Amino acid sequence: DVLARKPGRKQSKKSRIERIQQRTTPFMLKGEAEVVKGRSIVLVDDVYTTGATIRQAATVLQAHGAARVRSMTIAR
Repeated sequence: DVLARKPGRKQSKKSRIERIQQRTTPFMLKGEAEVVKGRSIVLVDDVYTTGATIRQAATVLQAHGAARVRSMTIAR
């Protein structure tokens, strides 16, 4: 539980094009970067649509020093 969503429209309310073209991440790190620095992290998402959610979350984690970020999705 290290990521928080920034205020704004949820990904599920956006079109496929809006998700893919989104330039800023809807996520921010909660607390200190030391929580993720040097760690391997697995992100779990319920539904894979465009992959934007996973990519954006991974970008934030990597920017704060995560050594490795992998993902697992329940349904596609």
